[in-house]
Amino acid sequence: MGHAGELGFGAWVKQRRKALDMTQRELGLRASCSAETIQKIEAGALKPSRQLADLLANSLDIAGEEREAFVRLARGLESERARPPGVGPQTYTLPLEPTLFIGREREVAAVCDLLRRPEVRLLTLTGPPGIGKTRLSLKVAAELTGDFSGGVYFVALAPISEPGLVLSTIAQTLGVREVGGQPLPEVMSGYLRDRRMLLVLDNFEQVVAAATQVAQLVMQSPGVKALVSSREVLHVYGGHDFPVPPMTLPGPGQLPSLDALPEYEAVRLFVERAQAVRPDFSLTAENAGAVIEVCRKLDALPLAIELATTRINVLTPQSMLTRLDSRLSLLVGGGQNLPPRQQTLRAAIDWSYDLLAEEEKVLFRRLAVFVGGCTIEAASDFEIAEGTSIIQNSKFKIQNSLDTLGSLVGKGLLRSVDVGVETRFSMMETIREYALEKLEGSGEAAEARRGHAFFFARLAEQAEPELPRGEQGGWLDRLEREHDNLRAALRWLLDEGEGEAAARLAGSLWWFWYARAYFTEGRGWLEQILERYPELPAGLKGKVLQGAAVLAWSQGDYDASAEVATESLALRRSIEDKPGIAGSLNLLGAVALQRGRNEEAAQLFTETLALRRELGDEQGIALSLSNLGLVALNEAHYEQAESLLNECLALRRKVQYRHGVAQTLNDLGVVMRCRGEYKHADSLHRESLAISRELGHKDGMALSLHRLGLVAMQNDNLPDAESLLKESLLLYKELGIRQGVAGCLEGLARVRARIGDYETAAMLWGAANKLREATGTPVPRPELADYESALISTRTALGHDDFTESWARGTSISWHEAVELVMRHV
Repeated sequence: MGHAGELGFGAWVKQRRKALDMTQRELGLRASCSAETIQKIEAGALKPSRQLADLLANSLDIAGEEREAFVRLARGLESERARPPGVGPQTYTLPLEPTLFIGREREVAAVCDLLRRPEVRLLTLTGPPGIGKTRLSLKVAAELTGDFSGGVYFVALAPISEPGLVLSTIAQTLGVREVGGQPLPEVMSGYLRDRRMLLVLDNFEQVVAAATQVAQLVMQSPGVKALVSSREVLHVYGGHDFPVPPMTLPGPGQLPSLDALPEYEAVRLFVERAQAVRPDFSLTAENAGAVIEVCRKLDALPLAIELATTRINVLTPQSMLTRLDSRLSLLVGGGQNLPPRQQTLRAAIDWSYDLLAEEEKVLFRRLAVFVGGCTIEAASDFEIAEGTSIIQNSKFKIQNSLDTLGSLVGKGLLRSVDVGVETRFSMMETIREYALEKLEGSGEAAEARRGHAFFFARLAEQAEPELPRGEQGGWLDRLEREHDNLRAALRWLLDEGEGEAAARLAGSLWWFWYARAYFTEGRGWLEQILERYPELPAGLKGKVLQGAAVLAWSQGDYDASAEVATESLALRRSIEDKPGIAGSLNLLGAVALQRGRNEEAAQLFTETLALRRELGDEQGIALSLSNLGLVALNEAHYEQAESLLNECLALRRKVQYRHGVAQTLNDLGVVMRCRGEYKHADSLHRESLAISRELGHKDGMALSLHRLGLVAMQNDNLPDAESLLKESLLLYKELGIRQGVAGCLEGLARVRARIGDYETAAMLWGAANKLREATGTPVPRPELADYESALISTRTALGHDDFTESWARGTSISWHEAVELVMRHV
């Protein structure tokens, strides 16, 4: 085989690679470079750095004297240029990386592309501790060695903390010494002026005040560029920033095939580092999900993943996952050859925290109480309760909060993202855990959590009067974004015995829980408050009871809903709360309507309408008209129903209550179907469905899909009917709306009967009937005739005994099992 004296360097690399049966990509992976770099080296178009030559020698198993000749040939036998006094010889100073570089192909390509642009002279890689800025900068530098004839120099700034020492540290790396009385900046400028060189400045965050000096040095030297890694943005004129993202992961809830998983950088890094600790470790169907979730909980931070995998010899990925609630205690054990700040993630974050100004530290700690991020307003304006009033807590009022927030973002400890018209700030969970530790240790935690809770209680009270207007004003979306913070506030208030404040918060939120279908969760909070604090003031307790009754009704628990609404009505009558009285009466009417007690429902809705007309409540008047229209529909008074519902629709369009508009369109569609106007009915239901989908109202979507399925059945379009009813069924199951599940099972039973699958039809009717009995809800009057007709024909086709047996099988299973049966076999 040829060697250095017989072959050119590129030809030698190619011959050796082929002898080892490696592709260019495989050699690139071993040598921590791209396949494109190997291609250029083999073609003689690129001269590798000393570091890359050493890596290639290792990867190609070249040792001893042959290795020395290989490296010398790689670099060429250059005679030293004449140097000015005090200037040492040229060299490439990139340190050898201890482990294989994993992933980051997109980032490497993007940063190389930026540095090759003439206008980009100073580029800063920014990001939080552990994101991999140093490794990325080394990889980029190795890729660019052929672009800089004057050399690529790595300058480690971590050991220094004085900005005034930065230029001298760069000079020392370059071999430049001060001469006579000439200032060092002049010596440096003179040396760099005619050279084409890349300076890699690592860990710049603790000497950020020297950024202007570095920028001036680069701008005075046309062929010199600087690649900086820093947890803080430099903010210098002419500088460019490249935020380093976390490593790639599958999306939440996704589990790609085992073959596809190595395409995700975080997973690939986990496996590579785990195998370095335990060579027999492999990714399997049993542990793949746990590996993904471990990486996700670690925010896909490379340093965190590397630290976690040091435990793989004693913890499986599944065991690791259960211990990650306290991430920082698990993430220790980095290699002893690493700097101390990289041996644990806590130390890495300590490094950044210690560099903060005192005001930044206070705000950083305080922001840890927010769950899922916060707005500028929330971060800047903590408030606490004192007696019945809300007062400013000056201890936590941070001056110039916006500037401080921006500084924390620039230092990589905070992330900002624009959501609609507002900017939200959040922390990676690993960093938030650290900030919480600092908050607890500061003695500020109780007061900070109190301020957080009362801020969100006030926000909910501000939103409350706007919520019945639906999406108008954006309040539902805003509360959705703050839902995690609202939950945390409620939990803190309950744990601290702040019963009235918790009731105010939950009582203001029940409409949000209803509109966004958080039925079980909202009901749980409200019932917990009522159980723990039975002696709440009458008006406040009436509001909490009303919310609990509405959410119970939404789930088809009509007994509980009627009981709680009756208690609410009594309380509200005792304090002459007319709006509250109207709300309780309306809910009792809704329960009566669902149970088929039309006369009772009509009386309650009529009383409610009178109260709401007296109050001038247009939104409430529309609701009462809607409910009276449904009573008329149940009584088959179709003209009266259409008139009442059209009057309701006009009012709801007037007040721009789009959720209500969708509901009314749905009800008018039922009227049209009952009159045999199927095309009109289909159009109304589709318009309703479009609005509900736009608003994200799953209960409205489920209702529209159900009714569209019934229209399709009337049009003898059985495939569409079955598909629509199944889609509706899954939504009702997700929401836990049992009467909706029953209606879909009945519709699907009719489809099965129409195609001759009578046994399945009878079984589905049995399961639906069991649900009807459990919820106390009869088959709706508009559906009753078709329901009974289909039952009779099925019983006739099967015979009494077989029908009874199939029906009994349906009643013997849970409604969840009935849904699964439909989705698998029907």
